[in-house]
Amino acid sequence: MRAFNIAIALGIAFGASAGPAAAQDAGDYPSKPIRLIVAAAAGGSSDTVGRIVAEGLGKELGQRVVVENIAGVGSVAGLTALSQADPDGYTLGTSNIAAIGINQHLMDLPYKPLEDIIPVGMAMQTARALDVRADLPVKTVPELIQYMKDHPGELNYGSSGIGSQSHMGMELFLSLTGTEATHVPYNSSAEVGQAMAAGEVDVSIDNVTSHAPMVDAGTVRFIATGCTRSDDIAQLKGLPSIQETLPDMMCMTTWIGIFAPKGVPEPIVQKLNAALNKYLASPEGVERIKTASWDPYPMSPAELHDIWFKEAEIWGKVIKDAGITAK
Repeated sequence: MRAFNIAIALGIAFGASAGPAAAQDAGDYPSKPIRLIVAAAAGGSSDTVGRIVAEGLGKELGQRVVVENIAGVGSVAGLTALSQADPDGYTLGTSNIAAIGINQHLMDLPYKPLEDIIPVGMAMQTARALDVRADLPVKTVPELIQYMKDHPGELNYGSSGIGSQSHMGMELFLSLTGTEATHVPYNSSAEVGQAMAAGEVDVSIDNVTSHAPMVDAGTVRFIATGCTRSDDIAQLKGLPSIQETLPDMMCMTTWIGIFAPKGVPEPIVQKLNAALNKYLASPEGVERIKTASWDPYPMSPAELHDIWFKEAEIWGKVIKDAGITAK
């Protein structure tokens, strides 16, 4: 199998938003509550982001934004509902790269993510980390690799669903290290952390925000960051990155964006983007987001489009070259 040395160099103009004229063309929108589909179960990190966004958009737009959780494998159910909604600006959805960039390379979908869905704006990003159950006798990436080689096929790894970034990340890790582990999919990162704490799974590459409570409780242990060192996050302070052991491992962080069904009028998209970015840059928004262990990540729809399409291309190459399948 080929090795991967993939980096994304993207110039992001933080805080970019539409001008006042574009927003004014949206008329009296919104004149009724907006539905925000969160394609994940309640209680997970995606749900937290969705509820913060809903509250922020509601304040900026002067209209209620109602969260609707539609959970399903790989976020397919939620994104299907989003793609089939009326393109009137009253149905939005949250997504990470899995449902709109990875799944299309792994399975037949009832929607075409790159054609049926359009970007509204980025919301937030957070760190990923490689972690293990606390009673597994490893504290470093080399020790984990050696343990897996000494106990071939004995470990289970958890992910937030088939096609999720946590699934793909661990499959790439196994490919690069020549090790084996059994995939156990769950509906959310929070469930993965809880399963690890209960001893149901042994290892994962998942959201720091979802697993931090288990780390604080001493039932789960982070051993490396998913991208660069993150000393500003208490649970990751002093930890190396996975790439310091495996230079060819793809850099992994988590971002969540806001999307809409294709056909929503551009003035409405721009008004939504301006409201979202205004909240993300506000003192209240920044404090709320930081408290939830995320970072605000505002940008224009065009900038999100570029990141989305570029990462979809990169993960497609990873999946093809590594021979990863949805199993």
